[in-house]
Amino acid sequence: MSERIILITDADLKTIIIEAIREVDETKRKEEPEKLLTVNKVARRTGRSHATITKLRNEGVLRSTKDGLILGSSLEEYLYSQ
Repeated sequence: MSERIILITDADLKTIIIEAIREVDETKRKEEPEKLLTVNKVARRTGRSHATITKLRNEGVLRSTKDGLILGSSLEEYLYSQ
């Protein structure tokens, strides 16, 4: 087997690592039941106001159940995108 040296930029390495972490997180999510969070709990965890979280939920940025509970996976996706 021959050895190769691969050059990669910091930005590309960061992208690869983030994608790998997302794949692991996705696998874990499939194995665990979905966590449901109240608006207050999400507001406390993110340091944002209750009104901001409610607005994000109502706009569909944070997915929720019919009774208004926010999906944990939706919160994680939102936080990754920030």
